[in-house]
Amino acid sequence: MGADSRIKPQHKTCDHNVEVPTILVEPLKAGGKPEVFVQWFGEALGVDLGDIQFRFPVPMLPDALQWMGHPELFYVVLLGQVKDWPRQDVIQSVADSVTKGHADARIIWLASSHCRTGSQPVSFVMPMTIMLADGICGIITPRKYCDLSVLEK
Repeated sequence: MGADSRIKPQHKTCDHNVEVPTILVEPLKAGGKPEVFVQWFGEALGVDLGDIQFRFPVPMLPDALQWMGHPELFYVVLLGQVKDWPRQDVIQSVADSVTKGHADARIIWLASSHCRTGSQPVSFVMPMTIMLADGICGIITPRKYCDLSVLEK
């Protein structure tokens, strides 16, 4: 599809784009409890979403222990499927421990140099189990992203 023929999704989109997948903590609805999201580009099968970004829910409460009190201080290392893991030799191990053996399952790998264990940044991987359902575009998933330099920052 050309740029002029892009389909506009029904799902709420972001007002401004970010340069890298970004963790946000805010209420989904006015007056609601804060939730954790990752803002990034979306993809849908057979639909050109171009430069439209969405807020994808991260399935962990903002006060979960893994965030060490500050979800906003975590950065995305990898957003994609387990099979996108940068080291091919550990893909099955990651799949077994995070997604019950499913290498096609979507995950998010997060790290924070503000929270450290010794000299290493705190990092963790979790499944991205919630995708966006859209009446026009179908299922919208986050676009693949990987930046290992996040682990060194």
